[in-house]
Formats: sequence, C-alpha cells, structure tokens
Amino acid sequence: MVEIAKAETGGIPFLKKALVQKGVSNVTIDEEPIEVDTEYEGVKSKKIEAICSTNVLDPAKVKWQMNNTTRNWMIDEYGSDTKKWIGKSIDIAIKQSGSSQPGVYPKKCSLEKVLA
Repeated sequence: MVEIAKAETGGIPFLKKALVQKGVSNVTIDEEPIEVDTEYEGVKSKKIEAICSTNVLDPAKVKWQMNNTTRNWMIDEYGSDTKKWIGKSIDIAIKQSGSSQPGVYPKKCSLEKVLA
C-alpha cells in the first residue's frame, strides 16, 4: 500500500473575473511581483504574479497572474523594476481584446471592450 498526504487547500485566491463581478475593483500590490511558470491547455508560458490587497474584506488578498498585455502596461506605467510596483494601487475591470476571452485588466489599459 502507498500512503499519501493530503494536498494543501485554501490559501490566497487568484484574481479572477468572478471576484471583479462580486465587487473587487481595486488592488494594491503588497509584495514584489515574481515571474512564474504557467501551463494552460498544454502551452507553457511565464507570467508575472503579484500578491495584492483588495478593496473588499473577502477576499482581502489575491494573487494576480498578469497576462502579457497587463505586464506590458505595468512596465509602461511603472517601469521594469518590479520592486517599484510595490504599493501601487490599480483600478481593475473586466475587459476583452478582439476575440479572446474576457479577463481582468487595469482599468486604464486600452482595450476594445470594457465589460464590467
């Protein structure tokens, strides 16, 4: 018989559209963002991940995995030194670019459609 341990559950939730729809409209970056390896539908990539405080109590903190559009916007706004991003407060919205799926973006980031 093979014994296994329980997987860790809970923790800091990811910033997703559902949280924005429930009232999360602003995040403040609490820790230096890091680059993380991700995989979606068999495609590997690197994303910037930031631990952020929200404008609501539940959840009070979220992990924001930024897509390339958001990553580039953050660099344009705040520079490429992610330590300088700590403490930045960012209004967020659900937006859509072209035929891609809607996602969470900075409100000031220019895209074709703002959905919420």
